[in-house]
Amino acid sequence: MWRQALALFVLLGASTAPLNAQDNVSSLRFFGHGVNFIDRVEIKINAPAKPADIGSGDFTIEFWMKANTADNGAGNCAPGADNWITGNILIDRDIYGTGDYGDFGVALFSDSLAFGVAGGGSGSGLCGTTDVADGQWHHIAATRDASTGDITLWVDGQLDGSENGPTGDMSYRDNRSSPHPKDPYLVLGAEKHDAGAAYPSYSGWLDELRLSNTVRYTANFSPPSTVFTPDVDTAALYHFDEEPAGACTGTILDSSTAVGGPSNGSCRFGGSGTAGPVYSSDLPPLAGPPCGDGDLDAGEECDDGNLIDGDDCDSNCTETACGNGIPTSGEACDDGNAATGDGCEPDCTLSDYALLSGKNLQVRDKGGAPEQRKFTVLSRDPTLIVPVPGSQGDPTQHGVVLQWGRGIAEVDTYLLPASGWKGIGTPAGAAGYRYADATRRHGPCQSAVLKAGNLSVSCSGTQINFSLNESSQGALAVSFAPGTGIRSCLVFGGTVSKDTPATLGTVGQFVATNAPTPSSCPLP
Repeated sequence: MWRQALALFVLLGASTAPLNAQDNVSSLRFFGHGVNFIDRVEIKINAPAKPADIGSGDFTIEFWMKANTADNGAGNCAPGADNWITGNILIDRDIYGTGDYGDFGVALFSDSLAFGVAGGGSGSGLCGTTDVADGQWHHIAATRDASTGDITLWVDGQLDGSENGPTGDMSYRDNRSSPHPKDPYLVLGAEKHDAGAAYPSYSGWLDELRLSNTVRYTANFSPPSTVFTPDVDTAALYHFDEEPAGACTGTILDSSTAVGGPSNGSCRFGGSGTAGPVYSSDLPPLAGPPCGDGDLDAGEECDDGNLIDGDDCDSNCTETACGNGIPTSGEACDDGNAATGDGCEPDCTLSDYALLSGKNLQVRDKGGAPEQRKFTVLSRDPTLIVPVPGSQGDPTQHGVVLQWGRGIAEVDTYLLPASGWKGIGTPAGAAGYRYADATRRHGPCQSAVLKAGNLSVSCSGTQINFSLNESSQGALAVSFAPGTGIRSCLVFGGTVSKDTPATLGTVGQFVATNAPTPSSCPLP
């Protein structure tokens, strides 16, 4: 929706370097001043019209960012129309006052990013699930399909949120009569109109911004590892490599070569105390020369001029094959090594389950009252292995898939996303991992602990689909799979103290203890 003050959306770009350069030189650091039209980048998109005015059709916005919650502090994200406008604003393409074609924006909240669009009297804003204000570099991508209205948010190549929004033209209408002089601009790092403290600015780093006239991502992907070069779908490309470290006071160059460009921007440097923006030597993990430029460079097995996986030359410029680290069609996993028993086998199939003994399993259901469903499981098996921090099984990077069921007859699957996991010990993860989602925002599971010899999970509420509507369960199995790491499986069917059905108005329970190590896992 439009607002008298503004509406915002994120158009952020992935990795790039100066045109024809091979290395990423600098990023841009903002300090969140948000007053007097300073500490921001302004990119004029009209009079004359510029290619950076994306939105008339499909688009993708990509960028690298690094931020800390303490420097921003907009609170937690709430889903709904125009939800992004009260976050720490990364990119603003708002329209002041009453509506026009449309507007959009992306903002940082304490718990996630927000991405939204508005137009035609309606709007949609989604919240991600990943806390990106953790002092680490993250690749962000936001896409919008003009025909369906679908918008998506991706963090480090993983789908982080999706929503359906308005369809049609969201661009800035050429030569419109604007009530505000900043309307015909795309602004980075701040709300473009300086509408007040209710619309705070961004404090953090931004690098490699690419705006595209297409939906580039429809499935999980490997984040870029090198700087970008322009292609036919690139509308604007900003590397922020114009100057060495220091104040940004001049022109921000667009390296896209798009027809009608360049869509150059300008820095508005200033601020009391630490002024911004400044060029910084703090950089995302990128290298050059870029894979996907069509040139076979040192260290590349192939380079077919694109970053599409599964087309014989994958996005890391290795030939499509098991063992290159990129799962493609026909592969259950691909961790890029030849180790066995680490979750992903050398033939790109999942390793067999690690079979564990179980201490306790409790499942509760009440007929007609799904809000009273509960599930808890506990294992004290000394053979339980904790994933190595940073590995394919690290739950803080890849999340966990939890399953339980009666063999394959009835199986429920739940994702405990990476955003809910924290590493225990120093370094983080050395002593295990802990999951927390007290409000059950991401699913029914409120808590989980994964330590050496210790696994526990607790879930409850209507998001549990598993019911006890059979006369008895007999036995129930539980699996716990961190990323593509080692999957664990427990089977409770030995010492069963309760196995009663849930009928309308009555409580059913399945309670089992001291389950021995099974000979196999009945789950898929």
